[in-house]
Amino acid sequence: MRNIIYRWLAPPIFDDDGEATRRAALLNTILLGGILFLLLLISGMLLGSTIKRSVMLIDLILVVVFAFIRRWLMAGRVARVAISMLLIGWIGITLVNIQLGTIRTPTSALYLFWILVAGAVYRLKGLVAAVLTASLSIGGLIMAENAGRLPMPEYSVSVTQWLTYTTLFALSAALTYHINELTRRALAQAELEVARREHTEVDLVATKNRLQGMLDALPDLLFEVDAEGTIYDCRSPRADLLGSAPEAFLGKKFSDMLPKQAAGVIAAALQQAASSGNSTGSRYSLALPMGVRWFDLSVALKPGIEEGSRRFICLARDVTERKADEDELIQIREALKRQNDKLQGYAAELEATNQKLNELAITDGLTGLANRRRFDEVLVAESSRSRRSGNPLAILMIDIDDFKKYNDHYGHQAGDECLAKVANALQFNARRHSDFVSRYGGEEFTVIVADSDLEEVRKLAEAIQNSVAALAIPHVESPFGRVTISLGIAVGVPDQQRDADALLRSADAALYQAKDAGRNRIHVAPETLE
Repeated sequence: MRNIIYRWLAPPIFDDDGEATRRAALLNTILLGGILFLLLLISGMLLGSTIKRSVMLIDLILVVVFAFIRRWLMAGRVARVAISMLLIGWIGITLVNIQLGTIRTPTSALYLFWILVAGAVYRLKGLVAAVLTASLSIGGLIMAENAGRLPMPEYSVSVTQWLTYTTLFALSAALTYHINELTRRALAQAELEVARREHTEVDLVATKNRLQGMLDALPDLLFEVDAEGTIYDCRSPRADLLGSAPEAFLGKKFSDMLPKQAAGVIAAALQQAASSGNSTGSRYSLALPMGVRWFDLSVALKPGIEEGSRRFICLARDVTERKADEDELIQIREALKRQNDKLQGYAAELEATNQKLNELAITDGLTGLANRRRFDEVLVAESSRSRRSGNPLAILMIDIDDFKKYNDHYGHQAGDECLAKVANALQFNARRHSDFVSRYGGEEFTVIVADSDLEEVRKLAEAIQNSVAALAIPHVESPFGRVTISLGIAVGVPDQQRDADALLRSADAALYQAKDAGRNRIHVAPETLE
């Protein structure tokens, strides 16, 4: 119950406005005191006083109005409550004095309390306005009383007058106490704020000294400039990097103190910082007595300054040694790139050489056909493929007839030329992608034909034989008077019972049967697939 009463009597609190909270507390105290004062007066009238009923009615109306105004206060309408309370109070005091018929009553003293309230709420302006209003009100009442326009006054005294004076004294004391308490709290808050500010100032001084120490320890050049490049502050522990004393730069522009190239870099960095807030990555050089020095420039917009007078903090760091290291690193990288390019060239040459060696390893040097080694590799691969697919594989064994006699009669050089011509004829006819021609050894050649039946292979063999005959290479030691060839054919699907080697042996046997039958002919192995 006590908490409920306390919450009902407590004034509103505005978290973000201390002045509004103070005024609300003051107005709440005055309204509650006014309501209590009016209720006491009404109680005194009900105890048998001779006060007029019109005065009691006015007091009751004021109680209701003050209670309604307090609802505005709880809703946060502080300004409306202040002016309404003072206006209603003045009207109530004046109406009661009119009803009493004279100013020679305790009610007239309420004007003094009303003035105090106005001063507490509106300070000096409230006091002046309230004094003038009260003075005019009293003057008007005096004139009306002297003119006999007020009701007949009642000069008898009773408990009502005692209650009026007593309550007036209590309200004045309460208002004075409240004002003094508010003043004391304000002073305490001010002292606390002063102590906090003093502590903050001490921290700021310590922070400033610490930052100053850090700035003094930096080996960099530090400038504060405006957008036009005018220098307002210059700090550096190394005067040798400035070329002049720091004070010589104050009030001057970079364009007046630095070479055109360096000033242009700084101007561009300032423009970038003006648009984006900062700039990094700019670099410029200066010719100083110690030699050419290189600097990296960083620019940042100084915070807390208005748009029209913006300032920038420029930090220039000597990076001469680092640039020398970077240049050396670039040279090393370029040298490594050149060496790498050479190595890549060597690698390409080596790869081409290896490729050529690989080709030579599987190529017959005289005829340009694949050699026996390559023939063995292709035979294994084609045999496996034929076994998987079930398609037939054919081998043609080809031998130049009476080639030893040709060599003995015409010489080895002519023999080599004869081998080359026969090889070209074989290659010309075996033109399918799957046809593979090789020199098997000496005057023997082979043709591997995949995915072809006996009829197709026989036609190929006849075409090869005719092509060699068309060469018309003279051979006086041959019964045909020219170079001829004999061919043996074997066709089949390699399996576990008959592998590729067996197929090759069948083709070789067929070749020898063709030679035994008189040469210059084609013979098919008897076990060949039809």
